[in-house]
Amino acid sequence: MDNFDLKKYLAEGRLFKEELTYDFDEVNDAIYDPAYKAEVEAGIKAQLPNISDEVLQAIIDSSVEYYYDQREENVSSSDIVNMAVDYYNDEMVGDSKPSAPRQKYDLSSVDLSGLDKGQKEAFDKFVDVYLKPYGEDETQEDLERYVRQFGKAENAYDLDSIIPNSFQYDSDEREAMQFQLRRAYLDDDQPMD
Repeated sequence: MDNFDLKKYLAEGRLFKEELTYDFDEVNDAIYDPAYKAEVEAGIKAQLPNISDEVLQAIIDSSVEYYYDQREENVSSSDIVNMAVDYYNDEMVGDSKPSAPRQKYDLSSVDLSGLDKGQKEAFDKFVDVYLKPYGEDETQEDLERYVRQFGKAENAYDLDSIIPNSFQYDSDEREAMQFQLRRAYLDDDQPMD
């Protein structure tokens, strides 16, 4: 801490600055608070200094749409910034380095013996509703990771965290998958709630 400059720290407002939050509800489908919007834009520009105004607005809109759909409250500006930057890096820029060709998974070589009945039923449903229609890029390692995650599920709601991030922007599709996995996990005589 020899190099710590208290005057600089205070001048930057770090000691007392509280991050702004925003509530998204049926009315707030965009950011109407100028201070919050400025903080979001500054946070994104700090991480992506060469971003155009058009792309900046597009990635903010994408992030806001997610939180609006979820009706989230007390969303910090850094949450919007992180989601927008991730969206930009994943969807707009992508990986600039060529990657090794991915090998498609082989279900026949996966050991499911460590799963109990509910976990196996939920995994089978996951294969039907996600891997077969959407999992063309999944590798054998990905498949084995999913099996381990299903093996850790102790109740139907533990399965929610297994659903891939690609479903985070479509809440209806995500909820439908959650419902199907929970239903497969539970016995007929167990209540959903």
